Formats: sequence, structure tokens, C-alpha cells
Amino acid sequence: MNSMINSIPVNNSFSWRRFVAVARFYYPRLRIQILVYPIAAVFFSIWISVAAGHELAELIAAPVIMAIGAMISFGPIALACRKGIETETLLPATGAEKCTFILLYGLIIIPLLILLPMQIMYFMLPVDQSVAYFANLIFKTNNLVITDTYGLSVVQHLAPAITCLWAVMTLKNNRVVMGIVWTFVFEVITAIIGASYGIIWVFKKGYNDGFSGVPADPDAIAEGIIEGMIPFMIVLSVIMIIYCIFALVKTCQNIKNRQL
Repeated sequence: MNSMINSIPVNNSFSWRRFVAVARFYYPRLRIQILVYPIAAVFFSIWISVAAGHELAELIAAPVIMAIGAMISFGPIALACRKGIETETLLPATGAEKCTFILLYGLIIIPLLILLPMQIMYFMLPVDQSVAYFANLIFKTNNLVITDTYGLSVVQHLAPAITCLWAVMTLKNNRVVMGIVWTFVFEVITAIIGASYGIIWVFKKGYNDGFSGVPADPDAIAEGIIEGMIPFMIVLSVIMIIYCIFALVKTCQNIKNRQL
């Protein structure tokens, strides 16, 4: 492997041959993830299909939904090299070729390793109306928010993975641990900001409705919370886009700066 990579000449033009060599270099540390993620996706699909017929379907499926989000968010830690950052620095490939592979794998391939097998499983499993209803129930809120924010909120699902990738590609020591720590810190900060805004809005809405004599309706309250959060989600999504662009630029700069 190393002799094959070292024999490839390096120049400033982008080379798909060197891109493949970069992929082959990272593959030994990624193969467990490439194997485990689809297997987990099959398990998740079966779990959700079984849970769909239960009266506590949402509660039963909640751990799976959280696990999927965590696997995507923390997935880039697989790119961390046990031998240290020096090994990656010596790889005879341009910064553009390394960045292309790292971003492609960390932000596109990792989600597909989970979501694509799950989608295939839904075609194979005996899906009935209950499963369709359950899937709609899970994703209804996300779809509503994505539609009302003009698609901007989609970036919020990638922001934790981008944070993890930034940490892994920037830090020199304890890259796995610090990637997990900084991703967790990012998640906590955004959750606190969102929860704070939601609590303030709910109390304000409840006070106004109580003062006006409007009867409490749980469904109306839930819909009102979503509608009330839309302006906040749009602003937050724009901030997230700016942050993600900045983080990706810094990630690529750090990769290129390590180039010999």
C-alpha cells in the first residue's frame, strides 16, 4: 500500500489516481465503520417496523432516531489516524485531493451508509399502512420545518458532523476524544438556545391565550409551537450556514497547511 502511494508523482493538478490512493490509505481505518453502519441500519429498520404496531411507537423508536443522529454526527472520528497526524502529512497527494475525499466521506458517504440501507429495507419489509403512518409521524415535524424555512434548516443536520470533522482534522492530539467533546458541546449549545427560545415563546403564548380566555388545546399548542419557532429556525439556519461554511474552509485550510 505505502509503496504504491509513494510511487505516485505529485503535481498541482487534481489527480483522480491520487484521490483513489488517498481513499485506499484511509480504508483500513474506515472498513469497520463501512461494515457496521449498514448492519446497524438493517437492525434500525426492523426495530422501527416492529415498533410501528405498538401503542408506544414513538417512545420505542426514540432511541433509534437518537442513535442514527449520533452515528452521523460522530462518524468523522473514524478518519482519525492512530499513528498520528504525521502519517497523513506524509501522504503524497495534494490538499485538494485530500479535502475532496475527507469531505465526501465525512459528510455524504457516512449518512448514506445508514440511510440508504434503511430505505432499501423499507422496500423489502412487508410495509403496511401503520408503518407508513409511523414514518410520517416521525418526519412530519422535520418536513414542516424544512418546508417553512425554505430548506435552510437542512444544514442543521450536517452542522454537528462538520464540527466533528473540523476538530478531527485540526487537533493534533486526542483527536477522537476531542472530536466527540466538541461535537457534544456544539449540540448542547444549540439545544440550550433552542429550548430557551421555545420556553419563552410558550410562556408568552400561554399568557396571551389565558388572558384572552382561549381554551387549552394540546394539538393547537403543538402546532402553535412549531409555527412560532419558524422565524427562529430561519435565523438559526442562516447562522448555521455561515458557521458551516467557515468550519469547512478552516478544515480545508488545516488539511492543506499540513501538506509537505
